[in-house]
Amino acid sequence: MKKYDSYKDSGIEWIGEIPSHWEYSPVKYFTEIINGSTPSSSEESYWNGDINWVTTDDLGKLNQKYILSTRRTITETGYKSCGTTIAPKGSVVISSRAPIGHLGILKIDACTNQGCKTLIPKNINSEFLHYYLGIGRNELEALGQGSTFKELPTSALKGFKIISPPISEQTAIANYLDHKTTQIDHLITKKEQFIQLLEEERVAVINQAVTKGLDPNVPMKDSGIEWLGEIPEHWEVAKFNLFISIRHGHQFMNYDFTEDGIKVVKITQLHKDGYLDLSKCSYVSNEQLDNYKSILIKEKDILMCLTGGTIGKIIRVGEVNEPLLQNYRVGHFSSGDNEKISDDYIFWLMSSESIISQIFFQMRETGQPNIGMDDFGRMRITIPPINEQGKIVNYINKKTIEISKLIMKSKQEIELLKEYKTALISEVVTGKIDVRNEKLN
Repeated sequence: MKKYDSYKDSGIEWIGEIPSHWEYSPVKYFTEIINGSTPSSSEESYWNGDINWVTTDDLGKLNQKYILSTRRTITETGYKSCGTTIAPKGSVVISSRAPIGHLGILKIDACTNQGCKTLIPKNINSEFLHYYLGIGRNELEALGQGSTFKELPTSALKGFKIISPPISEQTAIANYLDHKTTQIDHLITKKEQFIQLLEEERVAVINQAVTKGLDPNVPMKDSGIEWLGEIPEHWEVAKFNLFISIRHGHQFMNYDFTEDGIKVVKITQLHKDGYLDLSKCSYVSNEQLDNYKSILIKEKDILMCLTGGTIGKIIRVGEVNEPLLQNYRVGHFSSGDNEKISDDYIFWLMSSESIISQIFFQMRETGQPNIGMDDFGRMRITIPPINEQGKIVNYINKKTIEISKLIMKSKQEIELLKEYKTALISEVVTGKIDVRNEKLN
């Protein structure tokens, strides 16, 4: 793309050169900066009024650049009780603590809490300012002070240097970036929707194979289970625990844990992408190994979360190069001595909606969701002949690998688009390319 005719040093290390006719000055020369505050939470009359009140949580959850509403509002009495100030539409709100740098442009009149600062534009386009502060987030974070948590002081924000093209150019830059980033975001959304379809296809492939088999022409029979419907005539329906052995881990207590030693696999080690994440394990002393050999985790073991928000999450253990112990709320599943079912089939069966739906039906709420051995005993599973299980496993492996490759490719494309978007904003906002005469189409 076209560059400007001439450049000069901006005086800002992380910006480098800027077009010769651009200026640069501290933020305080372009904006009025106001702080926020919070009315007393114990005074009901201060809350649920007509005044919009922005928080860092509102900024963190923005999926666009505009603030159209706030999660909480305050009353006139609440507003007068504290030191916050109402800012007009078009002002830029920035989070100044935990974390620093979340941004939003007000499309409503609003005040903020003390975790935000509001920049009211004076001689600068608010859209351009938003883009500039966005690319300067790392620099703003570096200005944070404090030992407990970092906070961006007002004085540091006022002194933060900002480049300033002529207003007409700022508007052209903002319009160009709005147009281009919308196009990029649209492409990202399309790819995210494609990933969602692929994940749904993966679920459907697994569920179809373990409940209906691979032959669409095979004679069917009523399974006798309403949610399951018909299954191949030659398949069995059986109690879960007659075919699948379940093993709990040990209920290690806080006083069992040591600084190092043998790693204990808890539900937090079962990663959502299907592998063991051993980066943040707890440990028990090496001397304990002989006491817990019955709960050692081995390669290809099937593990599932039995409690909490990730209940039902399942993984197949990969290569194991060290002793790993199974914690209590991690379930271990295997065929045991049963020759009518394979561990490979068990993994895909337990990954299916036919099992996950039963888990959520059976689980109990005692502080947090959990499921126990008796609950699995009430569940029903479909059992094809052992040779057919092998064919089903091979089919699912092949199909899910194909789908996973497509998902991975799409995720990589999304990351490239995000990187391109970030780079484009930086190049345009800092004047490395000239978009003044670019046609928007």
